[in-house]
Amino acid sequence: MLQSDKITIGSLEEHSIRRLFKNSQDVQIDNVLMNFRHSTHSVILIYCIGIADSKQINNYVLLHLEGMIELHPDEQSLECFGPLRLKKLNGNDNVDTLTADVFTGTLIIYLEKSKTFYSLEIANAPKRNPEESASEVSVKGPRDGFTEDLTTNVALVRRRIKSATLCVEYFTVGRRSQTKVALLYVNDIANSDLIEEAKERLCKIDVDVLHNSSQLEVMLADSPISLFPLIDYIGRPDYVTESLMVGRFVFLADGSPNAIIAPVTFTEILKTPEDLYLPFQFVTLERLLRILGFIIGTLLPGFWVALSAFNIDQLPFSLVASAKVNRAGLPMPSTLEAFLVVSIFEVFREAGVRLPKSVGQTVAVVGGLIIGDMSVKAGLTSPIMIVVVSISTVASFMLINQNLNGTATIFRFYVLLMSCFFGIFGFILSVICIVFYMSGLESFGIPYLTPMSPPLWKELIPALVRKPLSQMKKRPGSLHPKDATRQGDDAS
Repeated sequence: MLQSDKITIGSLEEHSIRRLFKNSQDVQIDNVLMNFRHSTHSVILIYCIGIADSKQINNYVLLHLEGMIELHPDEQSLECFGPLRLKKLNGNDNVDTLTADVFTGTLIIYLEKSKTFYSLEIANAPKRNPEESASEVSVKGPRDGFTEDLTTNVALVRRRIKSATLCVEYFTVGRRSQTKVALLYVNDIANSDLIEEAKERLCKIDVDVLHNSSQLEVMLADSPISLFPLIDYIGRPDYVTESLMVGRFVFLADGSPNAIIAPVTFTEILKTPEDLYLPFQFVTLERLLRILGFIIGTLLPGFWVALSAFNIDQLPFSLVASAKVNRAGLPMPSTLEAFLVVSIFEVFREAGVRLPKSVGQTVAVVGGLIIGDMSVKAGLTSPIMIVVVSISTVASFMLINQNLNGTATIFRFYVLLMSCFFGIFGFILSVICIVFYMSGLESFGIPYLTPMSPPLWKELIPALVRKPLSQMKKRPGSLHPKDATRQGDDAS
């Protein structure tokens, strides 16, 4: 429990205000004396340097505040008069409300004579302008991406949906951080039960600090320890708009340049924002390739080890001969060799991500080429194992969602381990376990493998194949939207 939990705003005076912020040297507390003909008024201004606009205080606020107090010396109901849009604070509210206002750029005005507090919005926090998202490169789509400012992010979505049916509700998460979180949904499309479930889960979050939207992903998911991402994230407002229009809801957290979207299915995770702007034939091919990329990235090393180490009779004779020649003189079995090569590739990928961009790509590419070539020449690994693991790693790069990319890496080691111990039977068993695991996952009550399991035949083809825009007339039935028609004669 915080020390300030039992302190109310009405109990504060100048000395207690200064004591409250004594360790916050970025908070400015000014005592301004305003002398009039018949009286003198003491006004205390409280604001955070760097977040509140101090120029407004000196050039605008003090001038008008002095005039308002001169006309109303009793200092009562100042929020009803004058050019300043003052808001009177409730004296019974917890002092945390006041401190949260100060640290979001609000000016707090304390009038000693009447012992009343007023707030005035003069926030001018540092922020950057919308620019292209670094994680979702735009080819034909718009190039404005989300920033760390919540107000800007909500405006980017509102700019695209100019309708009163787009609902924006604000919540505060984090006892100490007091982070604002916005819930967005289209009132006459999104299912009411889903929205209520989203609000309930958000209100149950009890943490000291909410750093970013990634924390929300974990805390809002049906299973916090799920290996698959049950909530999607995106940095582009155009994709958020599309998600809202099919019946999903979106969370935006202050300080995070990503929106999180729910509920989602496995096929939704494989989609990209650029799918909206490319020809449907090309998008269909790309979606199928992404599914194939996930399968290859997860299963290929284990499949090759299962065949080459245990069931070599299942390979064509020419491939067996090539594999035997390449493995001649190698100091380790193919099972250990596979683990070594997969691990080395993961090390280079991690190094490329963590190092500065200009250096990381060079280290990952050049280092991988040199070490791969030298390990083959030194007789540590076979060329065919390098090729198999390389194809597997590159295939996983087709997945835009980095959480899903990490999932593919984990299951790549799992399938490889099962194949090393049990051969082709271990490989088949591991695939069955993965499918069973996925079939048991849900995202806000929606089965993760929808529309494949449970089978929804009318939605199976649209989930895998992108239809022409003129034929995309229905919203996904798995979301149970209030309005199932998105275009045509029956569209609302």
